[in-house]
Amino acid sequence: MRLPWKNLPIPLPPREHPIITALLAARDEIKVEEMAHKTRADGSRIPTGLEADAALIGFKKVHDVEHNATRWTVVCQGCGTPSAHGWPTATSPTNMARNMVRLGWIVDRKVQKCLECIEKERPVKAPVIAGPDPKIARRIYAALDEHFDEAKRLYRSGWDDLKVAASLEVSAEIVIRIRKEAYGDLAEDPIFQTLRDDLEMLRMEGAELGIRMASQIEEHHAKITALEVRIASAPALRKAVC
Repeated sequence: MRLPWKNLPIPLPPREHPIITALLAARDEIKVEEMAHKTRADGSRIPTGLEADAALIGFKKVHDVEHNATRWTVVCQGCGTPSAHGWPTATSPTNMARNMVRLGWIVDRKVQKCLECIEKERPVKAPVIAGPDPKIARRIYAALDEHFDEAKRLYRSGWDDLKVAASLEVSAEIVIRIRKEAYGDLAEDPIFQTLRDDLEMLRMEGAELGIRMASQIEEHHAKITALEVRIASAPALRKAVC
């Protein structure tokens, strides 16, 4: 037996009904509260879900107005250059990082830098300078021990890097490098040692010249004395002849 009221439509209360109005207001309040949790103080949207995970490694989903497409964009912390990519919106942050590494970037939670900035910050290795032959090095050390005053950090009189190099027939650069490694820099500019050597040489030459001049003066005086004796004896010689 069919009931006559089974298929009759159930009448709904009008939208202006107090219950309906209260339910709609509560729904709107919930939506507003949810949006408040998803927006910043400046009104910009806070990323959630996949976008939030991508933001941890520097990526941001932006809309490319020109091409009407969504782009994943990361900005280099070094130079500020952005790098935009049209990957699917469901691309995981792990795959984003892997793709950037293939392009030479560093992308993780702490650093996002492009290849150019990485190359600029990479330390430059100092060129490796080959050392001298051990036999030559031993000869240079022996010459330095003989001619270098370690206490004064100066060469002894008449010696310098060039003379040591010439005496051993080696490069002056090698002598200078070994001397610096063993004793450090010179206490003064080598030019002063050269000037002192020149001064000592002039003094020696002056002394020798003084000795020679004294001998010549003595010889000159002897000649003068001999002539004076001859002149003084000249009258006596004339009388003897007469």
